[in-house]
Amino acid sequence: MRKVSKPAPNISSLVLHFFSLLDEGEMSGTLLERNVGVADSTISSWRLGRRSPKLLNFEACLNALGYELIIKKR
Repeated sequence: MRKVSKPAPNISSLVLHFFSLLDEGEMSGTLLERNVGVADSTISSWRLGRRSPKLLNFEACLNALGYELIIKKR
């Protein structure tokens, strides 16, 4: 099992949820980099709270994990 650093406390709940899915799944940041083209260092910077994901990259990563981002009325 790979060692996973804990996400920074200042990131959005959507990004936190993304990391819980990534950490539970079979895909690593390195595989996302290969499959989606988002650098592993970029994903690490999201986790550390240094950068926020661009929407297109975030959606592409979610799609690679088998999820989609949707908007629904409350």
